[in-house]
Amino acid sequence: MTFITGWSWYVWNWFQEYRMLGSMFGCWAVGGWGVFWDNDMGYEMAACQNIIGPTTVEFPVRYMSVFEDPKNEDPSPEAAAENAKD
Repeated sequence: MTFITGWSWYVWNWFQEYRMLGSMFGCWAVGGWGVFWDNDMGYEMAACQNIIGPTTVEFPVRYMSVFEDPKNEDPSPEAAAENAKD
């Protein structure tokens, strides 16, 4: 893995984490007011999460450009062995 690829994956993972945290905080702000003022039992928070999408991410997130050859990067020994067979 080259330095630029490793660095871009590092930055991409931090971006994904902050996006996920921002989504959770935003839905908490919207849904918290619904629970506090309307006693809606979490309806607004659930609706917000349906609109924004899932807030769970399995790390590390690996981004690969459509212009990159997948055989160029071997993320694991198993994948390297698989690529060596072809």
